[in-house]
Amino acid sequence: MITTGGIYGIKNYGDENFYYIGKTKNNFYIRFGQHIAGISRGSTELPWYGAEKENMDKIDFTILYDCRKTPIENDSKLSELENEFIQKYQPKYNIRGRVKEYNEDKRKKILMDFFKDKDEILLTNNLREEFCNELKKLGLYDKDYRKTFTFDYIIKRCREYEICEFKTANANKKDCKNNPELEYRKKYLRIVLKFHT
Repeated sequence: MITTGGIYGIKNYGDENFYYIGKTKNNFYIRFGQHIAGISRGSTELPWYGAEKENMDKIDFTILYDCRKTPIENDSKLSELENEFIQKYQPKYNIRGRVKEYNEDKRKKILMDFFKDKDEILLTNNLREEFCNELKKLGLYDKDYRKTFTFDYIIKRCREYEICEFKTANANKKDCKNNPELEYRKKYLRIVLKFHT
């Protein structure tokens, strides 16, 4: 009989969705402390440690099922219960029990919302980097749930989801007027939307 620990969820304060759900037979506070220590030291034990390092001051631990109040028969039952919570909440960092389509839809929505007002913009290196950073803040991850992607990853996903194309174009006078970083007649990638809002 398991009479301590249980199932817990982790999210950031103010967020509705859990990004990780786990189980423990230890005291919850010990397990929470282990997660914090793992994030602090840059552990790769769990893939979300690196991704959430910048959000350490926002981490919100929630007890979803408390074995102190309602004991669980054995490890197998605890795992089944954990899986039920994963199925219910679909946290992005849980691979087992997570629905792939849910994450693809979320990724696509982030990109569509981001690019919907960026039609015809020419991309400088600074703008590429800025867009990458903004998308990471909006919650975009690569397919391995890392925030280490480059702008090439964004181009690939936008083409795959048919959000926009990135076509080579020479900067004209109007482009240079709108963005002083551009050099007249120099080649850049131009964003061309494939959908209309």
